[in-house]
Amino acid sequence: MNSDHEQRTERIVLFSGAFFLFGLALLFATNAFWPWILLLSWVVSIPILVAGAGRMGLWVSAQASIWLLGLGVLFATNMIWPGVLILAGLSTLLVAIVPPDKIEQSQRQSEKHKAKRKRDAGLPLPSIAHPADEDDGWLADEDEDDLPLEQPQRRNHYRQ
Repeated sequence: MNSDHEQRTERIVLFSGAFFLFGLALLFATNAFWPWILLLSWVVSIPILVAGAGRMGLWVSAQASIWLLGLGVLFATNMIWPGVLILAGLSTLLVAIVPPDKIEQSQRQSEKHKAKRKRDAGLPLPSIAHPADEDDGWLADEDEDDLPLEQPQRRNHYRQ
């Protein structure tokens, strides 16, 4: 059964998809496709990113805002060359101010803290999936914990 968060995220994705189709129809009907498709892409991507990825989604949304809105403005004003350098500088500044690895680390610590509070309160714990926990294909159908530990065999290098 899906959790409330998963159901909410799924509804946001469906809503954003419908909004994108209506927006795309409007862009074709008005013959104003470029650069407004960038604005439409930004509008439909922000709710999906925020709902699906938590704190990291906010950071990705900020990057998407810089590039999609920035490029839209640059194409509309025909100032591509100097403007791309400004967008790259803003994007780099965001990475310097709020490093994405610190956000992921903070989000993991927050999830662990919530699980600890639930455990201490005696509440059931939800499963917390991290990208590092995903199956990487090295152990086909077996779990690492199920494999027997093998003792290295010693070789006698001296023949008698």
